[in-house]
Amino acid sequence: MECDLEAGVRQRLAHAVAGRSLAVWEMDLLNPVEDPDHCPPSVAWVMTLDGAGRPYRLRLLHPRPVAALQALTPV
Repeated sequence: MECDLEAGVRQRLAHAVAGRSLAVWEMDLLNPVEDPDHCPPSVAWVMTLDGAGRPYRLRLLHPRPVAALQALTPV
């Protein structure tokens, strides 16, 4: 992730949902103009929270590209 920040990639919050034991942040990834395909267009941060509401497990998930989803859909 540090190399992405050094390359100029930024994140913008798109949606957030939180509960007692889970928080999800949907982020748009903003790639630099000189490298528009550096990162996928979005990411979801899924955080499992402890009893005090602090994250203790983190997963980053990227959506499948549309072409990959279309290949799974029967015609």
